[in-house]
Amino acid sequence: MKELADRKKFVYDDDLLTLVSQPVHHTRLARYQVVSGNQLLPTATVEVEIDGARRSASAVGNGPLDAALKATDAALGQEVELVEMHTRALTAGKDALAEVIMRVRMGGHESTGQAASTDSIEAALKAYLSAIGAARRAQEAAA
Repeated sequence: MKELADRKKFVYDDDLLTLVSQPVHHTRLARYQVVSGNQLLPTATVEVEIDGARRSASAVGNGPLDAALKATDAALGQEVELVEMHTRALTAGKDALAEVIMRVRMGGHESTGQAASTDSIEAALKAYLSAIGAARRAQEAAA
């Protein structure tokens, strides 16, 4: 929450409710960097932490989000199919909190993840990791 307060001038009730409703995962986004532009090849480097161990990878894509998701797959060592994605602003203003909901298919299981941030790429990566975590738990439960 401190991170959100540092980024925004005002923190609203909806911001706080969204943050506290986000689940805790053993796989988390440690950091990322995206380089993109109309004359550049979109490139991303993503570092994830899996049960305390950090792994990173870089990838290029059709846009900054595509590159970031491909880099995440490479860091995790598995390919995940993105089935559906929705993005919306939860609050008003240029520093609005963006909510991203993603549905992924992995190993025959479809799972949904959600995250919010003032940075839409960060929200998307966290939602992606949330969905992957849910898919992994479903696979473990089925085994």
